[in-house]
Formats: sequence, structure tokens, C-alpha cells
Amino acid sequence: MIPPEVSIGVQETLLSNLIQEAVKEAFSRAKEIFKGIKNENQNEIHNKISKYLNDQKQKHAYIKTLLHRAKPTYLYRIYYPLRIIHEKYDTETNSLAKVFELSNFLAISGDAGCGKSTLLKHLFLRTLAEKQKIPIFIELRYVKEGKEYLIENLVRKALAIEEGQNYRLLLRLLDFGGFVFFIDGFDEVGSEYRNDVLREIGEFVARYNNNQYVITSRPFTSMEYMPRFFNFQIKKLEREDIDKFITKQLEDGELSSKIIQSIKETKLQYVKSFLSNPLFLTLYILAYQNNASVPERQHVFYQRVIEALFTTHDSHTKTGYCRERVCDLNQEEIEFVLKRFSFLSFYDGKYTFNRRYVDTQFEKIKSKSDNLKFNNADLIDDCKVGIAIWIEDAGEFSFSHRSLQEYYACIYIKELRLDLKKKLFRKILKDENLLSRDAHFYRLLNEVDEYHVKNFLYYPLIMTMKEEMQYIEDSGEYENIFSLVVNFISFSFVGKEPTVGSFILTPFYMRFPFLFGSFLFASTLSGGIEHVLSGMRIDQVEEFRQVEPVPGDSDKFMADWESIIKIEECKKRARIEGARLHKELGGKVLFTENHLLEFINGFQKAEEDLIDMI
Repeated sequence: MIPPEVSIGVQETLLSNLIQEAVKEAFSRAKEIFKGIKNENQNEIHNKISKYLNDQKQKHAYIKTLLHRAKPTYLYRIYYPLRIIHEKYDTETNSLAKVFELSNFLAISGDAGCGKSTLLKHLFLRTLAEKQKIPIFIELRYVKEGKEYLIENLVRKALAIEEGQNYRLLLRLLDFGGFVFFIDGFDEVGSEYRNDVLREIGEFVARYNNNQYVITSRPFTSMEYMPRFFNFQIKKLEREDIDKFITKQLEDGELSSKIIQSIKETKLQYVKSFLSNPLFLTLYILAYQNNASVPERQHVFYQRVIEALFTTHDSHTKTGYCRERVCDLNQEEIEFVLKRFSFLSFYDGKYTFNRRYVDTQFEKIKSKSDNLKFNNADLIDDCKVGIAIWIEDAGEFSFSHRSLQEYYACIYIKELRLDLKKKLFRKILKDENLLSRDAHFYRLLNEVDEYHVKNFLYYPLIMTMKEEMQYIEDSGEYENIFSLVVNFISFSFVGKEPTVGSFILTPFYMRFPFLFGSFLFASTLSGGIEHVLSGMRIDQVEEFRQVEPVPGDSDKFMADWESIIKIEECKKRARIEGARLHKELGGKVLFTENHLLEFINGFQKAEEDLIDMI
């Protein structure tokens, strides 16, 4: 790639030249599909693709981070190369050949802040540098619903291609396999739309399977069950990586040495797991200058980075590097607004916000607070510039990292009056969309307000699950255990042997991650479903066909669970397999119930003992 030490002007010129070369080379490889097409039509789509890539270069080659927020920084000035892993396969990401060595279809998952989006920016630029295919970057955060032909329409919109000759040429390029698609942030799609979006992505990939695809998400969103896709994870930073990452971020060698030494000297065991995440490592670097100690819990990282953002603002304004805040609110008042805004936007399923949405929520917050007065534009400006907790992209605002939005929403809930907190938890328990919003969020909420979350959210939830399990046991209809977990199943047949491709999961299943941690019985579930499907006759299978067979490929089918168990032999097998699954899940439910009761009773007893000491 272009070296970071050259000037911005030279970087711009070199990037523009790189784009022209990449498009030219990609079109040369696909020259067979342009036979019989007029040169003017070829040139037009060539120019549209070039314009798209030039528009995208600024977005991906220059970024702002929590550490580098004063101005956009060239990606490779601060980017530390990440690795991805699939089972025992562990690979670097500095070449597309390595990335796509196992498969052309990758689903990459990772926790908040592990570097998923930055990795895709790097791969987008690598695609240009290698001049093999045309990169297309799709951010699912802007998708509001799962419309038919969703991905195809997003591509057409990005390239400004309408119906006509250009559209037909685009379809030829798609058929040929001239693109690499980087699809970022499946977890940022509203939970009510995820199944539709997942289906649309699957159908697009099936139609245009000569292209290469990378899709990213946080864990537990159903992405990992997509057919064709190999599931990868972002590899955590190791000890040597942490030192190199810190050195890469800071120009001040003395400061980076002190931070590295402080990490080496700590005897706290949790440090390794925290600082193996690029976000938390960045927060540590940012907060170190204010408090050179290692915090014990995740939410303390967020507290410190907030303090660092406000404090850094104050110190910068004193030396003239940054202008003063203009909204006339102090830190406590700004955070008062941000907590409420974060709560409202998070439960709206919004991670990016246009100006109208921001104004609407700010007015709601002001209407409930008699003494709070500010100009909306001024506070937006301070969030972007003065504090740098928000970023703006094409008129859409978002937090500089989504986890800061979740942190503020958690703190708002923690600070609610007890009666309002109970009311909120009852509302969450009744609404599957609210409940399945994000497992990471509920883990963070449990950390900042453990007693109330376990008592008023987790315990009622586990008791509901226990009742469902008991009903199935009493009725003896163990086949219904599958209905609790999956709605739709995609599968294929090679000869007479079925293979499960993906599940579309129920909201019931989405309770598992934040109740049971990493517990997923996907392999047990998949094996059970395959045994059930093997009870179908060929003529019964055919009614579920969704995709016409491709020569050399297996046949593809999709069915809802209720249709499957209407087949008598499948129902018999489902009852046997369901009993096995019921036992496995039931044991986990019982263990969790006992653990929750032990914590709740212990907490209450400790509080009573403390009061008795007075």
C-alpha cells in the first residue's frame, strides 16, 4: 500500500491512480462479457465505478479514532494488522489470497471493539492495490428493512445505475464475479429485520456466487448460520501485538514505553483479556495520562475514556488547539442529555441518526427537564468537535464507537428509580425485539447493575424458559423443543444425506447468549435436525425446493419447522431428537436458575447484615 510517510497530497494522487489501474485491470479480466457492447456504454459504467471508488477512498483511507480525532488520519499510519481464525486455521489479512484461501464466503464475528469495521476498510484498500476485483462496501447500519433485492438495489444505488444498458452490464459483471463485497455490521440491523436481511443476502450470494464476500457482525445474530459461509473470528491481540499496537498509535516514544511498561508490571489477571481487544487497549492509552492504573471492570474503561475525552478537550482549549464548547452546558449536563439520548436511540435500534431524529430526541429530553436549555446545533457541534464523542458521515451522526452509546444507555438504566426500573424490565420481557437487541449490551448492563438485572430481568426470563421446558416435558411432545429455537431451516441433499445450511432463529433462542454466556448447542441442534430431515421421502423433499439445482452443486431447500414435522416419519424422529435436546438445555436452565437464586439471596442477606450493623 501507499506508505504513510508521504504527504497527504501525494497520497491522494497515488490513491486516484490506483483506482484507475484497478478498474482498468478488472475490466480487462472481464473483457469477454463486453463483446458486442458499444465502447460508449463500456466507458459509462467504467466511469461510474471509478467515481464510486474515488468517493469511497476518503471514507476508508482516512479515519478518525478516539486517539486521533482532531483530523482524519491516513489508515496505515495507525492500522495494526489483524489476524482471523477458523477453527485451527489462523491467517494474516495482508493479502486477499490469504483471506480467501479457505472460501470465497467469509462471515467474520467479534466482540465490540475488536476491529471488524477497520479490517474491512483495510481489505477494501487491499483489493484496490491487488487490482484483481472491484471492491464494494455496504454498511448495513443504514438498512431499515429487508426489502426484496436489497443488496442488488444497494449496489445499483452506490454506482448510480438505473435500468437500461448499464444495468444489464452490471448484471454481467456480477455473474462473471468481478466484485468483492464487504458487508459491514449485520448486528446493526434492527432485530425485527434481521431474518429478512439475512434471507436477502443469502439469495443475492446464491445468484452471484462467483464473487467474493465478507460479512461482519458481533456474535449471536444468526449470521453464523448462513449457508456457504465459513465462520471466522477476529483473533485477539497477543502480548507482542499489544506492544506493537501501542507503538503504532503514538508518536511519543517515551509515552508509549511507559504505557507498555505499566501493562507488563501489572499482576492483575484480567488485564490480558481486556487489553487483547483493540478498543479497550485504545481506551487504556487514552485514559492513561489521566490515571495510570489498570481498571478492574469493563464499564470502568468507559468511565475513564469519557473523563479523558472531556479532560482532553479542556486541556486542548487552554493551549489553543481546539475551540471552546459552544452549548453552555457543563460536563454533567451534557452527560445527562447523552444518557437519555443513548437510551432512546438504542431501544429504537438506531446506531446512526439524521439531524431530524437528533432534534426530535433532544426536544423530548428538554421537555422533561425544566432547567435544561441548549441550542441543538450547538450541542451537536460540541459532541462532534469539542468532545469528539460523535462522528458525522454524509449527514448521519453516530458515536465514535457504538459501545459508548451502549455504556450511556446502561448508566441511564442503572440510575432509574426502582419502580421505573422494574417497569422497564417488565416491558423488555414482554417485547422479544427489545430482549434480543444485543447480548453485549445486556452483559454490560449486568456488570453495572448486577443485582437488579439478575433479580428483575434474568430470573423472570429463566423461569419463563423453565415453564416452556416443563410444558414440553409434561405433554411428551419433545419435537416442539425445535420450535422454540428455529423458525426456518435451509438444507441441501448430496445423494440421500441431508446437510443443514443455516437456521433462522427464534427470539427465544436469542435469550441464550446473555443468560448462558457462550453456550450454543448449534452442533447438537444441527445434528438432530439432519436426522429428522433424513426421514423425508424424495417427493416430500421436493416441495421445499427454493433454488434450482446447479450442475456440480447440491440441491438447495428451505422449510419452516412446522411443515417438516407434519411429515409423520420426521415427527417421530423429531420427538426422539427433541428429548435429547430437552435434556441438554434443561440442565443448563436448572444450573442457571440455582446460580441466580444464590446470587440474589446472597446480595439481599449482605444488605440486611449491613443495615443491622447500624
